[in-house]
Amino acid sequence: MATILQRIGHIFYRLAGVLQRHRAVVLLCCTVLVLALGLQLSRLRLDTTTEGYLTASDPHLVEYIRFRQQFGSDDIVLVALESSSVFLPEQLHELRRLHRELAAGVPYLAHIVSLDSAVVARQDDGQLVLDRLLAEDPAQWPPLEELARRAAEHPFIRGRLVAPDGTMALISLRVDPHARAESSSLEEALAGFPTSTPQAAPAGQTGNKGRPALTNRQNDAVVVAVEEIVERHRQQGWRVHVCGTPILKKVLGWAMARDTLRLILLSLAVIAVLLWLIFRRPAGVLLPLLVVVSAVLVTMGLMVVCQRPFKSPTVILPSFLLAVGVGSSVHLLSHFFRFQRQGLAAPEACGKALAVTGLPILFTSLTTAAGLASFAGAQVAPVADLGRFGALGVMVACFFTLILLPSLLGRLPPGRRRWEAATAEGAVDRWLAGIARLAVRRAWWILGVSVLLMVLALVGVSRIRFSHNPLAWFPADMPLRQAVERLDRVLGGIVQVEVLIDSGRAGGCRDPELLRRVRALQHELTGQTVGGVRVAASFSLADLVAELDGVLTGWPDARRSDISPDAELLAQELLLFENIAPRELSELVDVEYRLLRLTLLAPWVDAVAYGPFLRELEQRLQREFAGTARVTVTGLIPLLARTLAAAMDSAVASSFISFLSITLFMVLLLGHVRLGLMSMLPNLVPILLALGCMGWLGIPLDMYTMLSGSIAIGLAVDDTIHFMHGFQYASSQGLGVEQAVVRTMQTAGRAMIISSVVLAAGAFVCTVSTLRQFHLFGMLNGSAILLALVADFLISPAVVAVLFGRRRPRVAPAVEGR
Repeated sequence: MATILQRIGHIFYRLAGVLQRHRAVVLLCCTVLVLALGLQLSRLRLDTTTEGYLTASDPHLVEYIRFRQQFGSDDIVLVALESSSVFLPEQLHELRRLHRELAAGVPYLAHIVSLDSAVVARQDDGQLVLDRLLAEDPAQWPPLEELARRAAEHPFIRGRLVAPDGTMALISLRVDPHARAESSSLEEALAGFPTSTPQAAPAGQTGNKGRPALTNRQNDAVVVAVEEIVERHRQQGWRVHVCGTPILKKVLGWAMARDTLRLILLSLAVIAVLLWLIFRRPAGVLLPLLVVVSAVLVTMGLMVVCQRPFKSPTVILPSFLLAVGVGSSVHLLSHFFRFQRQGLAAPEACGKALAVTGLPILFTSLTTAAGLASFAGAQVAPVADLGRFGALGVMVACFFTLILLPSLLGRLPPGRRRWEAATAEGAVDRWLAGIARLAVRRAWWILGVSVLLMVLALVGVSRIRFSHNPLAWFPADMPLRQAVERLDRVLGGIVQVEVLIDSGRAGGCRDPELLRRVRALQHELTGQTVGGVRVAASFSLADLVAELDGVLTGWPDARRSDISPDAELLAQELLLFENIAPRELSELVDVEYRLLRLTLLAPWVDAVAYGPFLRELEQRLQREFAGTARVTVTGLIPLLARTLAAAMDSAVASSFISFLSITLFMVLLLGHVRLGLMSMLPNLVPILLALGCMGWLGIPLDMYTMLSGSIAIGLAVDDTIHFMHGFQYASSQGLGVEQAVVRTMQTAGRAMIISSVVLAAGAFVCTVSTLRQFHLFGMLNGSAILLALVADFLISPAVVAVLFGRRRPRVAPAVEGR
């Protein structure tokens, strides 16, 4: 093993010479690579959709796409007008003005509905007629008490367009990329019923099968138009709330773009200051920044080339790569400047520095990449992307550190200021030597305390709860979050759960018995708590049929009546309605009457709560429709629940893979099985302590904090590698355990402190993010890195002291120079 490591050291030494002799070629190739991929960043696209969290093959996402293809886009903007009562003349006039301004001014508008456009059915000489709830002429409006009663009884109005207590009226805007991109005409804006719009289609034919959702530019155009119109009404003193998936996409996209730029600039500033404090030379600042910025540009360019969008979890990638990449440069530069201070010329100093640090840099990069690559198989798409491109970016940074940086160092003159690191008698080295002796002489005490801390941490880990709530990422005073929370309180719920009931045959959804079962299920669910979540409202084809029955048959209290058992009558009613309002029907059933849509409204809560809700709901559905229809649950809530479940599964698998792969790397690097296995102890302790603190402090484990474990292991092991590599070299010089540990702390210890501080600073930068989850991610990773440094200063020396005692350790020596 010693011979192999010596040969590797010689290879790195000769590599430095080759790079310096062919400096021009190296610089040209690196420049072309960076420019070619960096210029691709103009095509980088954001993806802030909920469905973007799942892989394309995920069954839940496949079912959701099937739903959208059949029933159209579910990109809905909700505009809520709040007052003491919406059933007052002034409020109704304001609602009409707001509705029509939105209808005329919002692009890509496929459908808009509110009390102003709502219709009620009536019979006129045996014919089905649909009238506006609010006539065009206000003089023809019914008494306001009668108007409120009709709205409260109508299945498609109560809880959907008006709050149960009458204090809030909603305008629902469904947008679609293939709807008109320009403002509508005045006639279209005044059209109260959607049959007058050019998008009306036969039942079930939404005209957008296979079509994508709004692009970011289209989505922003919709949101900007809505906000401009709403703001004008707010300035007139009206209370108007706005929320919906397009708003969430825009706000999240804005936060991502803002945070990415802010984190990159702040990371560069922090790293530049730290590098200046460390080296006090312009080259010590500029060269590492050149390396890491090049690595970030290449990595992000590769994301574009691979057609991978920039998603919420990947916001941390650029700043993460900046911090990780600069650590390797710091180690190489520290040794290079040390050899220069010893009087060596730049080419020789570079060769010896690369011989000493080349292998540790390579292995620290591999272990960090392994920690990230453990996410590559995650079921959460952006986490998998972070794993793949994070690992790739770390290796790209390693490439530039080992190839580009040495080619530039060969011509670097000695600094004008020959500042020296502290000598063995200096305060820093005396402090490091004291820590080394304490750790060796009190090894069993240190290991005992470490085990005790691990036990306490494991108790905390058992108290960790899981969470996934994108709304909670935003500050409590953000208008979007306030609007969603307000609408949830007033309406009881605005998040849709879609139940698709497949009858298995054409015309099956015209079966009175099937519709009766659907209606009975709705009565059973609406207003009730299912699995801990209250169902606020529901609507389906069964509600429409019951209403038509009451109108055409003249049954008393029609809207509360059951469904007629006469299949022929039911078919005639639906045919009449289809001729009048094909679009309305197409949102409830497919063209063949095979697939029926049941929509439930529930509040926005943490995705953890949706798990029991969905399980109980599916059990009831299967029990109700067993043997008669195939039932599928989809929509935003199932996607959120699936994302959490996938993240939990991925976290367990990735942590195991990360720990196992890094352990194998350590055994391979150190050439000593017991030492390789025991060297993982100082890396495991800080991770468990960080997770244990989460449990004790009540911090939930979500998609972002789940990443901390595997990433922190990959980062924490870097210092362990440098310590163990330095210990091997000192031992190969004939030193005993204590002397070898002291020598290692006085040589590698300073670089370990520097790299850990840089990495921790890069992690703590995330605490300035707009999104709360990045705060926690930054705090956990930064704390884990600093704890790992303490562990490497105390536990690593204790490990080698226990393994080798006071005898000279028989470990493979590291290599310095030729």
